[in-house]
Amino acid sequence: MKKVAVVMGFLMVIFVWYIDAASQKAHVHGHANGNIVILDRSIVIEMTIPAISVVGFERAPETKEEKERVAKAINTLKQSTLFTFYKDLGWFKEDEILEVSLLKSETELIGLHDGHTHKHEHTEFTVKLHYELKGHSSIDAISTTFFDHISHVDELELDGVKDNGDFYLELSKRNHKDDI
Repeated sequence: MKKVAVVMGFLMVIFVWYIDAASQKAHVHGHANGNIVILDRSIVIEMTIPAISVVGFERAPETKEEKERVAKAINTLKQSTLFTFYKDLGWFKEDEILEVSLLKSETELIGLHDGHTHKHEHTEFTVKLHYELKGHSSIDAISTTFFDHISHVDELELDGVKDNGDFYLELSKRNHKDDI
């Protein structure tokens, strides 16, 4: 039990390091980035997406229509169906879809100060999803429907950590599934 606590603590330190590193990435329109940590049966995904790629503007919403677009985007990004996880069953067999439950989902528009933005500042959506894997299976691949919902994003990069090391995923409209 003590070993598990030490390993979990170590992985959480790495996760915080990844979050800090991701926040240093350049703000690029049409591009989302984030982190994924897989530890035992827990899966945590955190993404940052430029607001202009989601709602068409990078400032505080001003009109009723803009406020509705932000609300709709937040609702869309909270969906548990944005990601699917798979187990590799071997050659010539289809991957098995793993059953997960969404424990927590948070989405917010960040970069606003007192309800407005300052000149040359960019607003972004942050998405935090926490899933729990049902059963004790390893995750070998991930796919996303993210691009079906947010059409102005062409690429999603995720830095990841799991019990046997780190990995990098580059998902796109053409390549929405990748091995971990």
